[in-house]
Amino acid sequence: MPEEVQQSSHSRPTPFNPEGILMLTTAMFADFIGFILLALNIFFGIGEIIAWIPDILFTIVLGGWMYTRGGGGVNTTGRLSKFLKRRAPLMLAEYVPLVGTTLPLWTINVIMFLMQSADA
Repeated sequence: MPEEVQQSSHSRPTPFNPEGILMLTTAMFADFIGFILLALNIFFGIGEIIAWIPDILFTIVLGGWMYTRGGGGVNTTGRLSKFLKRRAPLMLAEYVPLVGTTLPLWTINVIMFLMQSADA
């Protein structure tokens, strides 16, 4: 029978440890790229097409980080379902034209994740 691997609560990322600060900075950078692409969309009409590339990249990087660092061990039942209920709405909103480029959704999602981690 496989054993569940449990992470201790002090190993989870918080807003004030180096990992949390790094990922929050990455999320802010992702949103900054979105604002640049919004400007490209307004002035040249090409930003929304190009925006899919960083959206996919940051979904893999930030989404993967939030999933793997969310705690609960490898074999936790319903872990993916719980992750998708909490994180998918904001991650999917990044792909909606003009919504993902105008709102700082990556930053909001990472802050919510880090605050949930700090409370756990």
